Amino acid sequence: MRLQKYENREIRSFRLRNNIITLNKFFEEKEKLAWFMMTDSIQPENRIFLREIFSQHGLDLTFLSKKTILLWMQNAKGSNIESLLLGNVVKVSPKKNYESSNFNINTLDYIMSQENLSLRFMYYNKQIYRKSKVAEYLSVSKIGGDSKNLLIEKTLTNDLTFGTLIENLIEEKFHY
Repeated sequence: MRLQKYENREIRSFRLRNNIITLNKFFEEKEKLAWFMMTDSIQPENRIFLREIFSQHGLDLTFLSKKTILLWMQNAKGSNIESLLLGNVVKVSPKKNYESSNFNINTLDYIMSQENLSLRFMYYNKQIYRKSKVAEYLSVSKIGGDSKNLLIEKTLTNDLTFGTLIENLIEEKFHY
């Protein structure tokens, strides 16, 4: 015998609110690691198959609905990743027991080689790394060098001039 009757609408709103709270907690905590990937629509049977495959590599998949993202964006103040999360988003994060040891070259290579999912950005220690930076880190690491030092040296030795996009936008004006 039930004391109260819950409607499906109320249950859905509780789940939606819980998803928003967990996403908000994720972005507020330090030293969190996740890869946010984009996908076309995936059918439920494909979701089950993907979860099994990623689970073998020590990764959890969380499919974030568009409604969850939009409601989270309304509540998130000062967040600069709203435009990166538009669309069908899949959050790939290490399992809890693999948390510290799962950030390695094999995991990055596996994530970058996915065909159905394309990496939008990696979130690590309250910083965002776009796909190009992750690919650069991966390529330097595969060579066998100290990737962190090589990337820092490359960044420091780059010219401090404007990029080509900015140079074309700013026109020099000469006065007679």
